[in-house]
Amino acid sequence: MVLALSCALTSSGDLRAQVSGSHSSATAPSRGQTLDGIWSGTLQAADTALHFVLHLTSDDHGSFVVTLDSLDQGVYGIEARIQEPSGSTLKFAIQSVNASYEGEVSADRRTIEGTWLQGGASLPLSFHRQPHMSASRNPQGAVATSEGTWQGALETNGMRYRLQLRISHDLQGKLAASMDSIDQGINGFRATQVTQSQSAVHLDLPAVRGVYDGNLNGANN
Repeated sequence: MVLALSCALTSSGDLRAQVSGSHSSATAPSRGQTLDGIWSGTLQAADTALHFVLHLTSDDHGSFVVTLDSLDQGVYGIEARIQEPSGSTLKFAIQSVNASYEGEVSADRRTIEGTWLQGGASLPLSFHRQPHMSASRNPQGAVATSEGTWQGALETNGMRYRLQLRISHDLQGKLAASMDSIDQGINGFRATQVTQSQSAVHLDLPAVRGVYDGNLNGANN
């Protein structure tokens, strides 16, 4: 789901859902036994820190789909080509940026310790599994397709801020939302007037006198 940003803060960008690709059934392995889910890591290159979000999703046949978000660069859904996991080893390559990654998965499936290779550089990079949140694509009991946890970047007045938006609903089925400003360390901006009409999403952020209007794409991802 992509929300094209257009708001009173004079910004433009995309917000994309964090998607947990885990499947559940009576016979399926538990989430802790698989690599499915959302993983975060920080790549330190000289004085620059790049925050990554890795999405691992397996289909019914056990094949993996891998995408990577580079939050600081505002790039989301970078496609990776994965080698089928062998034992505790995870390998994938991102041809679009001529980079690859190889890591060892911990026994408890909570950490991947490895190396990022790009442009002749070899840098350590660890990914940590993020807790499963009900706010994911099509969360259980959702009343609207906009419900979920979204990440994006706001650029205004020469500054760039990473944002996280959470949309859910209350006991009366009314949509509710809050926003975090990651770089400012401010969490839980309460949103009001949260509405969805077909693909159009609207919310007000009175704490910062902001207004957000966006549209879901056809795939709602």
